[in-house]
Amino acid sequence: MSREKFEHELQSHKDELLKLGAMTERAVAESVQALGKRDMAKARSLIEDDRLINEKRYAIENDTLTIIATQQPMAGDLHALAAIFEIATDLERIADYAKGIATVTLMLGKEPLIKPLEDIPRMADKASDMLHRALDSFRRQDVDEARSIPLRMQRSTLCTR
Repeated sequence: MSREKFEHELQSHKDELLKLGAMTERAVAESVQALGKRDMAKARSLIEDDRLINEKRYAIENDTLTIIATQQPMAGDLHALAAIFEIATDLERIADYAKGIATVTLMLGKEPLIKPLEDIPRMADKASDMLHRALDSFRRQDVDEARSIPLRMQRSTLCTR
């Protein structure tokens, strides 16, 4: 495979990872909305859609392993492929948390909440913001921005206490 074709394939893998990231971001936001609105149909839909996220993760992982096995990438490319593999796993795990929120929504049904739903949406917003910035940093290959995300979040958390 020519270097140009390899780079095109690597970019395609990055694009697929960003699609998985968008699916995950959407699942988190929609699961918290479903919980807040007690939207049982949306909760069931999110649980079913988790299968698509799982399939996307496994496709990314399989394609990444195939490239590693067949193309013998050089060190920098191997690091990028390993990052794609690891990020896909983490994104799928985050989506599993969204599925968990949807499952809790179904379990609660129309039962009244013990207290108003304030903390979970706030935590979800912060986590979603971090995820979005991390994916954007990955897309732009901005290592400094990626490293600053947890530090910024830590500072903003300390300021709100």
